[in-house]
Amino acid sequence: MTRLGDGGPAIAEAAAAIALAYGLDGPVLLAGPVDRGEIGEIWRLETGQGRYAVKVPFEPVVPAELHEPVAFADAVADAGVATPRVLRAGDGSVTSTVGGRQVVVLEWLDILPPSTALDPAEVGRLVAGVHRVPFTGARPPSAWFSTPVGEARWRELVAVTRAAGAPFAEHLAGYGDALVALEAMLDPLPADRTCHRDLWADNVRGLGGGGLCVFDWDSCGPGSQSEELGLVLFEFGRGDPARHRAIRDAYDDAGGPGRVNSPRAFSMLIAHLGHIGEYQIRQWLQARPGSAEQARAAGAVEEFVGLPPCPRLDTAALEAILDDVT
Repeated sequence: MTRLGDGGPAIAEAAAAIALAYGLDGPVLLAGPVDRGEIGEIWRLETGQGRYAVKVPFEPVVPAELHEPVAFADAVADAGVATPRVLRAGDGSVTSTVGGRQVVVLEWLDILPPSTALDPAEVGRLVAGVHRVPFTGARPPSAWFSTPVGEARWRELVAVTRAAGAPFAEHLAGYGDALVALEAMLDPLPADRTCHRDLWADNVRGLGGGGLCVFDWDSCGPGSQSEELGLVLFEFGRGDPARHRAIRDAYDDAGGPGRVNSPRAFSMLIAHLGHIGEYQIRQWLQARPGSAEQARAAGAVEEFVGLPPCPRLDTAALEAILDDVT
């Protein structure tokens, strides 16, 4: 079979193969990609039984590594939080190979584009619903969510991007001292529960029929729910004291266990955002000059360094959030 995404008959062949693997009946139609993330893209599969999302990783994943994210997502869905469930193929696997590409098939939700302007009370209730789920997995801790990139690496990246003529090089240089000051605040809380660890606007979305959903559990693992709440307050609070308090109040009222009452609660946010920024800079440096991939990476770096209208993460922003919610 030709590769998924080659077009024409290959698409129809892939649609039929996916339907057969997952026991889906009726006429089938595969369209896309309709969305993409850093590690894969999403196609829409229409069948006689309804719509499904087909996730196609850019690089194959080990199926066993998906067991914990799928189990966590199932537990969250069982608790009443809107999240798409992963379908199992006929052999019980959460992945299949179609046209030489690995696929994961999920329930379809009518998800709206990413926005940090979601209703803050709804965000607070959604995150509380996730945090109330008593799930503790076996994944090991990850430095991505708890350790600094480091002053030496930031200085190196400033020099390299300047030499390469990166459009964001001077903005990165102007952000360097703030990044070093942020990373000096890192003091992670105990990682005592499994957390989603990726609750950015890409993965917390509005639904076409109202309400919110959360998805993409691939990064889940041990963390602090207080630190995850700190990340959410920055991402969806938008620097607005009223939004900060609305998220916090709704989260507390819904029984959320996390508390943002010290700078330590921002450790996941600082570490995660720093590593995302470093990754996107590397992507820009490695991409073919003038390519769509390089342009996409440049946009992500500009968001990271806080070019308007994106908020800039610095110690003053975190102190303001802490003042608003304590």
